[in-house]
Amino acid sequence: MLKINFGAFFSRFYSSYTKTSPLNNKKIVLYGDEASPPVRFVLMTASVLDIKIDYHEIDIFIGKQKSEFYKNINPLQKVPALLVQNQTDYFAGKWPVNEAKLDMLNFSLDYIESRLNKNSWLAGDEISLADMCLMSTITSVYQIVRRSEKHKKVNEWLKKCEMLPFYEINRRGLERLLKFVEMKKHPYI
Repeated sequence: MLKINFGAFFSRFYSSYTKTSPLNNKKIVLYGDEASPPVRFVLMTASVLDIKIDYHEIDIFIGKQKSEFYKNINPLQKVPALLVQNQTDYFAGKWPVNEAKLDMLNFSLDYIESRLNKNSWLAGDEISLADMCLMSTITSVYQIVRRSEKHKKVNEWLKKCEMLPFYEINRRGLERLLKFVEMKKHPYI
């Protein structure tokens, strides 16, 4: 069993959160689809910080984010949307869809590789929110783009991430995303 030490960052953040956060004692509702990396990041962060969230699935593959109901929650019609006692914050991510963006992805992976050549985790020798955020995004991109053997440290880092207890949230979203990707590849099956 992998022992997790989230280190001083999480300790400082969590202690200041519990003492001073305006979110204390407020109902938090997350609207999203686990296929979305930003949604998984929010869910994993809430899991690590032991924040209770009322999660509502918005199926992006059938266009639920375009419904009138959801448009009233998030006029941008993107997931996730986080509602804290009738105040909505918006989150949205972009997907690499063209050659220039794929070049940028490889450039970014090169940078991540260089960070992991110096550290065990992205921001140092202890896991941070940066690891959770990038892990959910990179594993999603790898559902469409073939994983590069060039980025050995990135691949080792992803294997370490798979051992973390909150990774199950990411795995569920990836399974859902993969079904959609396969459906798009073979629309008549």
